[in-house]
Amino acid sequence: MDLVTQQESSTVLVLTQSPDVYTERLAEVGLEPHFAGDLPELLEALGSGVLCNGLILDVQRVMQADRMSRDMLFSYADSVPIVRSKVERGTGHVVFIDSLDTLDRECHTTGYRSMVRVPVKFNALLSAENDPVMAQVKHVNILDVSIGGCFIYSMDNFDDVDFIHIKIMEIENKLPILCNIRWRQEWGRDNVLPGVGVKFVSIKVDQLDEIKEKYITPYESDFV
Repeated sequence: MDLVTQQESSTVLVLTQSPDVYTERLAEVGLEPHFAGDLPELLEALGSGVLCNGLILDVQRVMQADRMSRDMLFSYADSVPIVRSKVERGTGHVVFIDSLDTLDRECHTTGYRSMVRVPVKFNALLSAENDPVMAQVKHVNILDVSIGGCFIYSMDNFDDVDFIHIKIMEIENKLPILCNIRWRQEWGRDNVLPGVGVKFVSIKVDQLDEIKEKYITPYESDFV
């Protein structure tokens, strides 16, 4: 299944292997879909700069995906509206588990939400959840950043860790940022760098503004 890439008409990304049953229903509420047949394809679209207002996810396709792909998907979940859906076996009709009207209103009142992950080479300090003053830190690097979080390159084991503090050295306000670990990549996988994907929990307005203005907005302009 080919993923539509004309971003000027993009509104929602739809995870399904039955795109035809969605097209007419979404048109009724003024939504233009981009389709992905599986979770890796959807994640590739999100990571490559496709602009979207929200996600429509076939629950069966999500359940069939591997754990790492699901973890990566959930790392986006707090940043964009999500509607769950399923295709009935008997009738072939699409059923929206969550309100499609709510998604439509949120899409048209908030404008595009970009989930592009911008490649960067930030130096950062990392400390444990119970060390907000960062008395004991580890030196790490941030390899990509979005409005919602970042990927931290590290060889450490984070299996039993849910929250960390990071200090980004490349921005003016270096107050520690509390982060929630959403997914993990272990050392030793082919062509995969080890580290963790995190969601920003307590980032300050001026910190986020600087990241957006200096790094995200210039990168996004290449996709418009």
